[in-house]
Amino acid sequence: MAFYSEAIGHAAMTGIAIGIILGENYSTPYFSTFGYSILFGILIIYTKTKTDIASDTLIGIFLAVSISIGASLLTYTAGTINPHIIENILFGSILTIEKVDIYILITITVLVFIILYPCYNKFLLISINPSIALARKINIKFYEYLFIILLSITTIGAIKIVGSILGEALLLIPTASAKNISHSMRAFIGYSILFSTLSCILGIILPAYLTLSIPSGAAVILSSTIIFIISIIIKKFNFNV
Repeated sequence: MAFYSEAIGHAAMTGIAIGIILGENYSTPYFSTFGYSILFGILIIYTKTKTDIASDTLIGIFLAVSISIGASLLTYTAGTINPHIIENILFGSILTIEKVDIYILITITVLVFIILYPCYNKFLLISINPSIALARKINIKFYEYLFIILLSITTIGAIKIVGSILGEALLLIPTASAKNISHSMRAFIGYSILFSTLSCILGIILPAYLTLSIPSGAAVILSSTIIFIISIIIKKFNFNV
Protein backbone atom coordinates (compact mmCIF):
# COMPACT_ATOMS: atom_id res chain seq x y z
CA MET A 1 0.00 0.00 0.00
CA ALA A 2 2.97 2.34 0.50
CA PHE A 3 3.83 2.04 -3.19
CA TYR A 4 0.17 2.49 -4.10
CA SER A 5 -0.12 5.73 -2.10
CA GLU A 6 2.92 7.03 -3.98
CA ALA A 7 1.18 6.24 -7.26
CA ILE A 8 -1.97 8.04 -6.10
CA GLY A 9 0.06 11.07 -5.02
CA HIS A 10 1.59 11.34 -8.47
CA ALA A 11 -1.78 10.64 -10.07
CA ALA A 12 -3.09 13.69 -8.22
CA MET A 13 -0.61 15.80 -10.16
CA THR A 14 -2.21 14.57 -13.38
CA GLY A 15 -5.70 15.19 -11.99
CA ILE A 16 -4.79 18.76 -11.05
CA ALA A 17 -3.36 19.40 -14.52
CA ILE A 18 -6.54 18.03 -16.12
CA GLY A 19 -8.63 20.29 -13.89
CA ILE A 20 -6.65 23.36 -14.89
CA ILE A 21 -7.06 22.52 -18.59
CA LEU A 22 -10.82 21.98 -18.10
CA GLY A 23 -11.12 25.39 -16.46
CA GLU A 24 -11.35 24.49 -12.77
CA ASN A 25 -9.90 26.88 -10.20
CA TYR A 26 -6.19 26.02 -10.10
CA SER A 27 -6.17 26.21 -6.29
CA THR A 28 -9.08 23.79 -5.79
CA PRO A 29 -9.43 21.42 -8.78
CA TYR A 30 -11.05 18.77 -6.61
CA PHE A 31 -13.53 17.32 -9.10
CA SER A 32 -10.82 16.34 -11.55
CA THR A 33 -8.31 15.34 -8.86
CA PHE A 34 -10.66 13.06 -6.93
CA GLY A 35 -12.24 11.74 -10.10
CA TYR A 36 -8.98 10.89 -11.83
CA SER A 37 -7.31 9.45 -8.71
CA ILE A 38 -10.27 7.22 -7.79
CA LEU A 39 -10.53 6.00 -11.39
CA PHE A 40 -6.76 5.42 -11.35
CA GLY A 41 -7.04 3.25 -8.23
CA ILE A 42 -10.03 1.30 -9.52
CA LEU A 43 -8.23 0.56 -12.79
CA ILE A 44 -5.23 -0.79 -10.87
CA ILE A 45 -7.39 -3.17 -8.84
CA TYR A 46 -9.42 -4.20 -11.89
CA THR A 47 -6.28 -4.92 -13.92
CA LYS A 48 -4.81 -6.81 -10.97
CA THR A 49 -7.83 -9.11 -10.80
CA LYS A 50 -7.78 -9.75 -14.55
CA THR A 51 -4.05 -10.46 -14.97
CA ASP A 52 -1.27 -12.38 -13.26
CA ILE A 53 1.01 -9.34 -13.05
CA ALA A 54 2.51 -8.73 -9.60
CA SER A 55 1.00 -5.78 -7.71
CA ASP A 56 4.27 -3.84 -7.47
CA THR A 57 4.92 -4.26 -11.18
CA LEU A 58 1.39 -3.22 -12.09
CA ILE A 59 1.47 -0.16 -9.83
CA GLY A 60 4.87 0.77 -11.25
CA ILE A 61 3.46 0.69 -14.78
CA PHE A 62 0.46 2.83 -13.88
CA LEU A 63 2.72 5.18 -11.91
CA ALA A 64 5.07 5.71 -14.85
CA VAL A 65 2.20 6.35 -17.26
CA SER A 66 0.50 8.76 -14.88
CA ILE A 67 3.69 10.72 -14.20
CA SER A 68 4.31 10.99 -17.95
CA ILE A 69 0.80 12.31 -18.57
CA GLY A 70 0.97 14.66 -15.58
CA ALA A 71 4.38 16.08 -16.52
CA SER A 72 3.21 16.64 -20.11
CA LEU A 73 0.01 18.38 -19.04
CA LEU A 74 1.76 20.55 -16.43
CA THR A 75 4.29 21.61 -19.05
CA TYR A 76 1.41 22.43 -21.37
CA THR A 77 -0.28 24.58 -18.70
CA ALA A 78 2.95 26.21 -17.49
CA GLY A 79 2.47 29.16 -19.82
CA THR A 80 -0.96 29.98 -18.40
CA ILE A 81 -0.31 29.74 -14.64
CA ASN A 82 2.22 31.07 -12.17
CA PRO A 83 5.29 28.76 -11.91
CA HIS A 84 4.97 28.88 -8.11
CA ILE A 85 1.63 27.08 -8.45
CA ILE A 86 3.41 24.11 -9.99
CA GLU A 87 5.91 24.16 -7.12
CA ASN A 88 3.02 24.14 -4.63
CA ILE A 89 1.43 21.19 -6.44
CA LEU A 90 4.64 19.20 -6.20
CA PHE A 91 5.79 20.10 -2.67
CA GLY A 92 2.74 21.56 -0.95
CA SER A 93 2.28 24.92 0.75
CA ILE A 94 0.35 25.80 3.88
CA LEU A 95 -0.16 29.28 2.41
CA THR A 96 -2.46 27.85 -0.28
CA ILE A 97 -4.89 26.30 2.24
CA GLU A 98 -8.39 27.79 2.00
CA LYS A 99 -11.61 27.24 3.93
CA VAL A 100 -12.83 24.74 1.35
CA ASP A 101 -9.70 22.65 1.92
CA ILE A 102 -10.40 22.48 5.65
CA TYR A 103 -14.01 21.48 5.00
CA ILE A 104 -12.89 18.75 2.61
CA LEU A 105 -10.36 17.41 5.13
CA ILE A 106 -13.03 17.29 7.82
CA THR A 107 -15.45 15.58 5.43
CA ILE A 108 -12.84 12.97 4.47
CA THR A 109 -12.01 12.32 8.14
CA VAL A 110 -15.65 11.80 9.09
CA LEU A 111 -16.37 9.69 6.00
CA VAL A 112 -13.36 7.42 6.53
CA PHE A 113 -14.24 6.94 10.21
CA ILE A 114 -17.90 6.17 9.46
CA ILE A 115 -16.92 3.52 6.90
CA LEU A 116 -13.87 2.01 8.60
CA TYR A 117 -15.25 1.72 12.13
CA PRO A 118 -17.99 -0.87 11.39
CA CYS A 119 -15.84 -2.63 8.76
CA TYR A 120 -12.61 -2.70 10.76
CA ASN A 121 -12.66 -6.43 11.58
CA LYS A 122 -13.40 -7.37 7.98
CA PHE A 123 -10.59 -5.21 6.62
CA LEU A 124 -8.23 -6.66 9.21
CA LEU A 125 -9.17 -10.26 8.44
CA ILE A 126 -8.83 -9.71 4.69
CA SER A 127 -5.36 -8.21 5.14
CA ILE A 128 -4.18 -10.98 7.48
CA ASN A 129 -5.80 -14.09 5.99
CA PRO A 130 -7.90 -13.72 2.80
CA SER A 131 -8.64 -17.46 2.79
CA ILE A 132 -10.47 -17.31 6.11
CA ALA A 133 -12.25 -14.14 4.99
CA LEU A 134 -13.42 -15.95 1.87
CA ALA A 135 -14.54 -18.94 3.95
CA ARG A 136 -16.64 -16.57 6.04
CA LYS A 137 -18.27 -15.31 2.81
CA ILE A 138 -16.78 -11.84 3.03
CA ASN A 139 -16.86 -10.09 -0.34
CA ILE A 140 -13.11 -9.54 -0.66
CA LYS A 141 -13.27 -7.73 -4.00
CA PHE A 142 -15.82 -5.23 -2.69
CA TYR A 143 -13.76 -4.38 0.38
CA GLU A 144 -10.59 -4.21 -1.68
CA TYR A 145 -12.17 -1.62 -3.99
CA LEU A 146 -13.60 0.22 -0.98
CA PHE A 147 -10.23 0.35 0.76
CA ILE A 148 -8.50 1.63 -2.37
CA ILE A 149 -11.09 4.40 -2.77
CA LEU A 150 -10.68 5.42 0.89
CA LEU A 151 -6.89 5.38 0.54
CA SER A 152 -7.18 7.49 -2.61
CA ILE A 153 -9.31 10.23 -1.08
CA THR A 154 -7.15 10.25 2.07
CA THR A 155 -4.01 10.73 0.00
CA ILE A 156 -5.62 13.48 -2.08
CA GLY A 157 -6.78 15.24 1.08
CA ALA A 158 -3.16 15.74 2.14
CA ILE A 159 -1.86 16.93 -1.23
CA LYS A 160 -2.34 20.66 -0.55
CA ILE A 161 -0.14 20.39 2.58
CA VAL A 162 2.58 17.91 1.62
CA GLY A 163 2.41 17.98 -2.19
CA SER A 164 2.04 15.23 -4.76
CA ILE A 165 5.71 14.22 -4.53
CA LEU A 166 5.70 13.61 -0.76
CA GLY A 167 2.08 12.55 -0.27
CA GLU A 168 2.87 8.88 0.29
CA ALA A 169 5.50 9.69 2.93
CA LEU A 170 2.83 11.07 5.26
CA LEU A 171 1.12 7.66 5.15
CA LEU A 172 4.28 5.57 5.23
CA ILE A 173 6.62 7.14 7.81
CA PRO A 174 4.16 7.62 10.72
CA THR A 175 2.92 4.05 10.35
CA ALA A 176 6.51 2.77 10.30
CA SER A 177 7.18 4.76 13.48
CA ALA A 178 4.06 3.34 15.09
CA LYS A 179 5.06 -0.20 14.17
CA ASN A 180 8.40 0.24 15.94
CA ILE A 181 6.79 0.84 19.33
CA SER A 182 3.39 -0.88 19.11
CA HIS A 183 2.51 -4.20 20.71
CA SER A 184 -1.07 -4.46 19.46
CA MET A 185 -3.16 -3.42 16.47
CA ARG A 186 -5.08 -0.91 18.59
CA ALA A 187 -1.83 0.76 19.69
CA PHE A 188 -0.53 0.69 16.12
CA ILE A 189 -3.55 2.60 14.81
CA GLY A 190 -3.47 5.05 17.72
CA TYR A 191 0.23 5.83 17.35
CA SER A 192 -0.13 6.15 13.57
CA ILE A 193 -2.81 8.81 13.97
CA LEU A 194 -0.83 10.56 16.72
CA PHE A 195 2.44 10.64 14.76
CA SER A 196 0.74 11.82 11.54
CA THR A 197 -1.00 14.65 13.37
CA LEU A 198 2.12 15.62 15.30
CA SER A 199 4.20 15.65 12.11
CA CYS A 200 1.77 18.05 10.45
CA ILE A 201 1.64 20.36 13.47
CA LEU A 202 5.43 20.47 13.84
CA GLY A 203 5.94 20.84 10.09
CA ILE A 204 3.68 23.88 10.04
CA ILE A 205 4.73 25.58 13.30
CA LEU A 206 8.51 25.07 13.37
CA PRO A 207 9.36 26.70 9.99
CA ALA A 208 7.26 29.74 10.96
CA TYR A 209 8.83 29.93 14.42
CA LEU A 210 12.38 29.49 13.09
CA THR A 211 11.67 31.70 10.03
CA LEU A 212 12.72 28.95 7.62
CA SER A 213 11.64 29.38 4.01
CA ILE A 214 10.95 25.74 3.14
CA PRO A 215 7.85 24.06 1.65
CA SER A 216 5.36 22.82 4.21
CA GLY A 217 5.46 19.34 2.64
CA ALA A 218 9.19 19.01 3.20
CA ALA A 219 8.88 20.34 6.77
CA VAL A 220 6.11 17.88 7.61
CA ILE A 221 8.05 14.91 6.25
CA LEU A 222 11.27 15.98 8.00
CA SER A 223 9.33 16.22 11.27
CA SER A 224 7.89 12.78 10.62
CA THR A 225 11.40 11.45 9.95
CA ILE A 226 12.65 12.78 13.30
CA ILE A 227 9.77 10.97 15.03
CA PHE A 228 10.71 7.82 13.11
CA ILE A 229 14.33 8.05 14.32
CA ILE A 230 13.12 8.49 17.90
CA SER A 231 10.89 5.42 17.54
CA ILE A 232 13.90 3.39 16.37
CA ILE A 233 15.85 4.50 19.45
CA ILE A 234 12.91 3.57 21.70
CA LYS A 235 12.69 0.14 20.08
CA LYS A 236 16.45 -0.38 20.20
CA PHE A 237 16.70 0.27 23.93
CA ASN A 238 13.31 -1.23 24.80
CA PHE A 239 11.94 1.90 26.44
CA ASN A 240 8.36 1.57 27.63
CA VAL A 241 5.88 3.99 26.01
